[in-house]
Amino acid sequence: ARCRRSSSLRCEFSASGQAGMTSPSPSRARVSSIVAIAHFEMRWPAEVEFAAFMIAREAVENALRHSGATAVTVSLSGSALLLTLEVLDNGQGLPDQASTPLGHLGLAGMQERAKAVHASLVLGPGEAGGTCIRLNWQPEP
Repeated sequence: ARCRRSSSLRCEFSASGQAGMTSPSPSRARVSSIVAIAHFEMRWPAEVEFAAFMIAREAVENALRHSGATAVTVSLSGSALLLTLEVLDNGQGLPDQASTPLGHLGLAGMQERAKAVHASLVLGPGEAGGTCIRLNWQPEP
C-alpha cells in the first residue's frame, strides 16, 4: 500500500518496534512498516472516535495476523461533519465468506461498531491488491 503524502501527522513503526508487541510472532514479523496518517484538527463525538479506534485496531491486527502484508497504512481525515478512516495493507486480501473460520468475528465486529454509530464500512480489495477497510461517518440530520 502506498502512503499519501501530506503535512499531517505521520508515524512509522518497524516490525520489531511496534507498540504493545514484546515478541512478534513469525507471521507478524514480516511487516516492515506501519504508517499512520492523520488529517484533522478537531474532535468527533466520543462514541465515534472509540468506534474508529477499535475498527482501526482490529483492521491492523487482522493485517498483522492473517494477511502476510509487509506494509500497513492507517489514514484518518475529516471535519466537524465527516470522519474517514482507511486501513490499507499489501497482503493477500480478504478470505471468501465461505472460508472464514468459525469463531472469527473481527470483520463482523467492525461492521457492528460502524452500524452502532450510523457509519458506513466498506471492506474490499485495495487498488494495488491487499485489503482496504474504509469507515465513513457523518452526523445524522
